[in-house]
Amino acid sequence: MNIFGLIDIPIWLLLLISIIVLIYLYLTWNLDIYKDTGIPGPPPSTLYLLKKMLKDGLVDTHTELIQTYGPVVGLFMGRIPTCIVGDPDLIKEICVKQATSKFPDRLVNSSVPKQLENSMQFLEGEHWKFVRGHISPTFSTGKLKETVPLIHKCCDTLMMAIERLSKTDENIDTKKLFACFSMDIIASISFGMEIDSQDDPNNKFVKHANSLMVNKKAVFIAMVCLIFPFMKKVFAYFNIWGGGNEALDFFERATAAAIEERIKGKQDRKDFLQLMINARKEGVIDPDFKPANPEEWKNRGLTNGEIYANSMLFFVAAYETVSLNLTFLAYSLAINPEIQDELIGEIDGELRGEKPTYDHVFNKMPYLDKVMCESLRLFPPAQLSTRLTREDVTIGGYKFKKGMDIHIPICHLQKNPDFFPEPEVFNPERFTEEEKSKRNPYTYIPFGIGPRSCVGMRLAMLEARVAIVCLLQKYRIGTTEKTTIPVEIEQIGFTRPKGILHLKFEKRSD
Repeated sequence: MNIFGLIDIPIWLLLLISIIVLIYLYLTWNLDIYKDTGIPGPPPSTLYLLKKMLKDGLVDTHTELIQTYGPVVGLFMGRIPTCIVGDPDLIKEICVKQATSKFPDRLVNSSVPKQLENSMQFLEGEHWKFVRGHISPTFSTGKLKETVPLIHKCCDTLMMAIERLSKTDENIDTKKLFACFSMDIIASISFGMEIDSQDDPNNKFVKHANSLMVNKKAVFIAMVCLIFPFMKKVFAYFNIWGGGNEALDFFERATAAAIEERIKGKQDRKDFLQLMINARKEGVIDPDFKPANPEEWKNRGLTNGEIYANSMLFFVAAYETVSLNLTFLAYSLAINPEIQDELIGEIDGELRGEKPTYDHVFNKMPYLDKVMCESLRLFPPAQLSTRLTREDVTIGGYKFKKGMDIHIPICHLQKNPDFFPEPEVFNPERFTEEEKSKRNPYTYIPFGIGPRSCVGMRLAMLEARVAIVCLLQKYRIGTTEKTTIPVEIEQIGFTRPKGILHLKFEKRSD
């Protein structure tokens, strides 16, 4: 192409230059969003935070930025304006006081598989409230007490697995051991399925659950969606996401089969799945109807899609949460034998050989409670929690604009020496009533806080507490030459140990 009769430039080069200019404008047009907000931060950049997180990890990145710029830091995750909020009082405003009016939802920052679109993790507004309202009663105290005999049965299987494995090698893959226990208990408590993952290392439930965890493919897709948000719809159209569609199909079929059994009357259980089935009101109105008027939600029950999506979400989320909680708890007790001894003393004194009940693990063992809390302080299931700003709002002198993604840095808060002196030391005495009264309660939020906190939190804690009590009634946990001390943590996603975490379990002789 001849320009002004002076330069002859090929069309392909003009197109290339135009594309580069358009991409530059697309990536930089909103970089001035923090102007006049009072929110400090590094020079605006589309890639700065993503590169830093991949290099240094999420927790170290949060800590460094807050130490450099203060308790509120403004930057970008790709093109998404992202505020890291490490001030407990601001967290209270965002996650509790103004949660429903200004920060009701989470930003979906990656492609979501069609099978999970109707799960609580990705729903927004009144639709989320509707589904959460139907599911929350599953985790009432009365319902949880009914699950204890099922937990005991899975604990018996766990003890047999430990005995069998210890005969051949003292080095036990603790993460794998508790992952199998977690899958067994979720299948039993939530869906009435009896599986034995301990004796079947290639169990399909465990195999498919593992394939749904965060991996390199998921990180890549998330990064693409953060830099080019429109790609979420492209990936979603082709059902491309970070996990395996085969795994989701498997869980969908398993859930459908369990539902069919319930409908035929072959099973009658008061569990997670049954409560959702009871909440389904067929034939009232179009099951896919999503009304604008909140009152109209009362005219329908859960759809099959909502049941399938939340069943699969519960499978995966509970599986990971319980197994990792137990893994890190066992590790913490192994490297702190004096704390383990004190906990064993409390267990023996309270139970005298009997199996633990709900009241035992929540109301009658104060040291157990302190140990569990300290383990969750050091190793919370998720490294951060997020909220999406619905409309412009000023809190504490900071102006949060509509569309900003709020990051609550859970690990940073719980390892901040200003809130927890000597934060890397495992010290259950931080959770005496006296010590807790000295702290802002929003410095310790291992399961999140406010309306969007983990709905299954108490079930996860119940399972872990009963399991560790049953285990310590028979075994002492110790380290081996292969135990990595300190344990290395994966940088992004759930708080997971890198590689295999070896521990040994020695039968008690006392």
